[in-house]
Amino acid sequence: MVQFNELRFIAPTLLQVNVQVTDLPYYENVYIDSIIIDTEDTYCESGPSANPPFRYQVGDGTYKEAKYVFDVADLLCDGPKMLFVWVTTLGIPSSDTPCGLDTPDMQAVVDLSAVYNQAIKQIRCATNRCGCSGPKCTVDAAFANFSLQYYRMTTALELKDWGTAYQAYCYLLRKRPSNKIVSNPRKPCGCNG
Repeated sequence: MVQFNELRFIAPTLLQVNVQVTDLPYYENVYIDSIIIDTEDTYCESGPSANPPFRYQVGDGTYKEAKYVFDVADLLCDGPKMLFVWVTTLGIPSSDTPCGLDTPDMQAVVDLSAVYNQAIKQIRCATNRCGCSGPKCTVDAAFANFSLQYYRMTTALELKDWGTAYQAYCYLLRKRPSNKIVSNPRKPCGCNG
């Protein structure tokens, strides 16, 4: 029902959110109600958690679009986390709405600056600092694996495979993963996709 036009960190604790109700005839009477942010600690596969750490009510239920910058420092006080941003709506989609297009919409986001800081620690032979150059300078295996995990995470985020993205994110930041987030890109209605 909702499309995410932009969802990214613009600073380590500032999250930019730009969402709108998808411009399809099914959603003519649907409006944005609230933006809810869960962390990896409160994530629920079926929808926003019962007590989310962050909730923002969007106006009076007459808005089709919402653009905000949220300070999420309180959510990140004990270190970087993957955030799950849910957008709830008011109104009822038309009765002919296809399966899976009538459920709450969610996107996951990570602060890539924390990942980049870890990458800098992995670089062994950048800019000739280790004394090697040319063909004798080989790529460190740990950095090569780090790069592959980064690609795994970003690809999984694009494909909405939250479990795989989360596992790669935990690997990149050397975090112990929570068992709450599993690799299963199934919609709550039972549809795939």
